[in-house]
Amino acid sequence: MRDVFQKAETVYHWLGPEADDSDFLLDRAAEFGREAFRADMLGFAAMSPVEQEQCLLRFLGDTHPDLAPKPISRGPSSFDMSFTHKAASFLVQLAIQDPPDLSSTRMNKAIDAFLRRSFFQRLWIVQELAVSRNSVFLCGSRRLPVDHFESVLALTGRRLWGQTSEILHNVKAKAHPGAPNREWLRDFNGNLIDIPALELRRKRLQGHYPSLFSILELGIGVYGMPMLVAADPRDIVFGVLGVSCDATSLNLSADYSKSTIQVFTAVTRAFIRHCLDYHLGYSFFPKDLDGLPSWVPDWPRLCREGVPCFPVSRGYPRFKASLDRQQPPEHLVGEVEDSPTLLFSGFRLGSITSVLDTHLIFCQARGSILDTTEFIFDTEETLALTNEVRKFCYEKGITEDETIIRTCLMDDITLHGICARTNSTFLGIAQKTFRGQECIEDDLKPEDMELLSRYEDLSDEIPIENRQDMSQIQLQFAMFSWELQYKVAASFRRGKRTLFVTDDGRLGLGPSYMQKGDFIAILFGHAAPVILCPVEGDRCSFVGDAYIDGVMDGEAIKDGVTKENFKIV
Repeated sequence: MRDVFQKAETVYHWLGPEADDSDFLLDRAAEFGREAFRADMLGFAAMSPVEQEQCLLRFLGDTHPDLAPKPISRGPSSFDMSFTHKAASFLVQLAIQDPPDLSSTRMNKAIDAFLRRSFFQRLWIVQELAVSRNSVFLCGSRRLPVDHFESVLALTGRRLWGQTSEILHNVKAKAHPGAPNREWLRDFNGNLIDIPALELRRKRLQGHYPSLFSILELGIGVYGMPMLVAADPRDIVFGVLGVSCDATSLNLSADYSKSTIQVFTAVTRAFIRHCLDYHLGYSFFPKDLDGLPSWVPDWPRLCREGVPCFPVSRGYPRFKASLDRQQPPEHLVGEVEDSPTLLFSGFRLGSITSVLDTHLIFCQARGSILDTTEFIFDTEETLALTNEVRKFCYEKGITEDETIIRTCLMDDITLHGICARTNSTFLGIAQKTFRGQECIEDDLKPEDMELLSRYEDLSDEIPIENRQDMSQIQLQFAMFSWELQYKVAASFRRGKRTLFVTDDGRLGLGPSYMQKGDFIAILFGHAAPVILCPVEGDRCSFVGDAYIDGVMDGEAIKDGVTKENFKIV
């Protein structure tokens, strides 16, 4: 079928009758999308954040210096400015005009509803959209080229990277002083932009065919809406082999004589062997398929429900718990493709002795059963969680607040691009919040003041009581505290992760359904520790990956270890 769609002059996609204001959306998209496509907004959206920013600043310096936010650097550029000026000209003129529809609630709701149509959930549209030269959406009585619709989506904050949105925000403010200044298309679910079929089309237009794993990762990354839906679960793999770049190197082909479990086992083993971006932690989520090995993800369930939290080992900056130690080659090639057993070399780190019941904390805070499909960011719940986290750690003899904060946040990046785990200034201020202390301006160092000043731009977005009675520094500290509590709650998202303590006194964050008696291991070649559960004989099952403070940069392996082989079933 790939060849059919590739050779077709035009492919038409029927999305269904008019509904949820789709006529309004497609009419507006036709108006904005035609000009955005001509300006090559698809190419602009594919640029790096730095390139986008330089492009806009150079254009403003040449044509509208009064609208430029800062002096323009005219140093050498590595990209074609004739190309970038075309997109920049369109964006600046659009910002000067600032059409109300682009920031209207009506437009945002219409886009959200349109992208939630069942059409985008189907597996087989991936090939249709990814490889066709010209694609046209048909919806009700309207039609719209897909690339024109995509050019409208290129105006969202998910496609205008870095400071680009801020530069355009500045242009709008100077062109319309005193007028409300809202970001374009910001109020619909931004994750919907990453729908696999649309994202693969973008990559193909840039000349790239992605790997099989990156396609599946797109399918499981849209939380709250099913993706890659197929009647036969094996087609989640077989249906996208034709648009992946590595089916041959993975030695995978569509073989319907194999069972679903055999197919998923073989593809996961291929990922472990050949894909540097694959993480064993994807298999820690609950499974519906009986008989699936513990180290194999339930791909249909993940695509149906989405990933509530990504593996610890997927963190940035990348962890390196095993440093440069790699698995022996025979461990990677010694088993048949669909064998239910994996053999890994590594070393033990300790056994789990205590686990915090975060699910119970959330239930008690809200007075009802926890809905695990929700984000849990209610103020009362986050405060209850913070208090219980501190109480749990203190009772277990872990009293260093920096250790607790680093563990709760792992590698999280704050709203201002700060890596909480490695920034000592952030951790110092965070301890005050964690302990419930007030912010006393005279006690703050210059670096503290500088960091807190970054939070002033959140003043209109965060619910802070009695803000009118606060000084500027107090308000910034309140913003900081709100974000810290938000980030801590996010680490325990939907009750999927919780804290644990090991028999040697280490504090960690791992899957909420781990149990006392499970043990920690660091597997060679893996970025993060894993939690394993002993089963019969010398075998164990995979529970999930974990963050353990003090071992994520290879500290444990530097001390010398006793190598052990783990048979994971």
